[in-house]
Amino acid sequence: MIDETGEQLQTLTNSVTGCARGIRLDMSVEKTKSYENRTSGSYVARSTDNWFECVDEFCYLQSIITDTGSCDKEVKTRIGRANSTFKRLDGIRRHKHLGLSIKIRLYQSLVLAILLYCAER
Repeated sequence: MIDETGEQLQTLTNSVTGCARGIRLDMSVEKTKSYENRTSGSYVARSTDNWFECVDEFCYLQSIITDTGSCDKEVKTRIGRANSTFKRLDGIRRHKHLGLSIKIRLYQSLVLAILLYCAER
């Protein structure tokens, strides 16, 4: 849930909590985290009597969002994932009966796809 003011965020949180209770669901305070973006100034909400735990970073759609807006950890994570995938292709890379064009296409579709995901922004 995202909103621009603390009051609006709390209203939104209360609305979601109320709707969830209407269908016999409870918001787990232990599992629900709050994120504060220090660059734009956001607000922490609470559910009934409990405050949500505030975290410095979280993963959303395979992207790491940090409270400072830095992308260093995101870049390192992507390089690590691409490197891991590249190492798992070692047997295919060494295979003598596969042509170079197939190996290049596999590299582009598996390794570069991980490394460059959402890099076009």
